[in-house]
Amino acid sequence: MKFYPRSFNMGLSASLAKKIGGFSYLRHGQDIEYSNRIIKSGAKVIYINDAIVYHKRRTSIKKFFMQVFNWGVARIQLRKIDKDMLRLIHCLPAIVTLLSPIIWPIGLVIVLISGIHAAVSYRSFAMLYYVPVVMPTQIIGYGLGFLYALLFYKKKLVGFKC
Repeated sequence: MKFYPRSFNMGLSASLAKKIGGFSYLRHGQDIEYSNRIIKSGAKVIYINDAIVYHKRRTSIKKFFMQVFNWGVARIQLRKIDKDMLRLIHCLPAIVTLLSPIIWPIGLVIVLISGIHAAVSYRSFAMLYYVPVVMPTQIIGYGLGFLYALLFYKKKLVGFKC
């Protein structure tokens, strides 16, 4: 897939900014929609692996849940703007959320393995606590936001397929 820069870590020329305009009316997902316009304009987009980026993170699980919930809602709104901004991968958290009562044992194993991997990778036993809390929050929060928006905007999504 193409790299879509986010507004907290992108730079662009003044001429490109003038050509594509400013941010959209969206409350969430503005940077994705903006990046989509950059790519559709034919501008060259590159990823600089060594760039140092400072980005605000949520300070509580509740705030993080609301952030990812809104990302799920935004993905449906982005689909209304351009059908190319929704792919199967964006639907997976909603599918996992719907199937979670059935597949929770598999999910538990995946979360535990991910926690161990993170603890080893970051050399921090704290990851054994954080990953099992954050990972399901991210997947289920996004999935619930996606499903909420899918139901709420159902009539406006003609030809929607996931």
